[in-house]
Amino acid sequence: INAEYMGDDWPNSTALPLMLADGGKLLWNTPAGNTTFVYNPAHPLITWGGNLLVFNAAVQVCGPQDQLKFANRTDVSSFTSEPFQKPIAITGQPVVKLAVSTNVTDTDFMAKLVDVYPNGSRILIQDGAFNMRTMGGTQPPAPLVPGEVYKIELKMFMVSYILNAGHCFGVDISSSNYPKYALNTNTGDPLNITNPHPRMLIAANTIHFGFSSLELPMVPVSALPHFDVNSLIPKLHNIDLL
Repeated sequence: INAEYMGDDWPNSTALPLMLADGGKLLWNTPAGNTTFVYNPAHPLITWGGNLLVFNAAVQVCGPQDQLKFANRTDVSSFTSEPFQKPIAITGQPVVKLAVSTNVTDTDFMAKLVDVYPNGSRILIQDGAFNMRTMGGTQPPAPLVPGEVYKIELKMFMVSYILNAGHCFGVDISSSNYPKYALNTNTGDPLNITNPHPRMLIAANTIHFGFSSLELPMVPVSALPHFDVNSLIPKLHNIDLL
């Protein structure tokens, strides 16, 4: 159920840090190691859901879509927590902190926060993007040093969400979400390319564990406005569907 509320400010939250770890896990402790995925801009991840409107055939669906369809791709690194024993509420801005390196002079990192259901579905909650040569738009464009480790903070859009008991939080890291975000060719060329046959490079993008984490703005469930699901049912009966 989606509900809308008005308020003067976001409620105070406590950061819930989950560390990215080997084996696709989100852990409470700090692990070591790294994982690498290969991003080929000639075969990007196609946008599947999210905070957008469907303007054309290139964006087929919006909203909370299942990202499990990308599970077998080698250009996505997925991480999942253990199931939570009680409902967990988050309200605010999710942040993915990453220590990353690459073999090219520019690339992007994308993150999708997902609700992992007991049946394995990975339902999109929120997403975000980070361009490396501009450090997320905070610096003038500059080429990366291949092999150097950079620490970045990928800030998603604001969200308010309650994770059901028995579900897990997950985060999917990749380097494309096209066409919602412009395609990065890994060359340092402009992102908004009009050339139908742009120059492209294949990037080997590495996530280094120990620093990399998913930080969620956790709030008490009691801090959120009460919403009576049953009160919505009579209203639904009076809606004319076009």
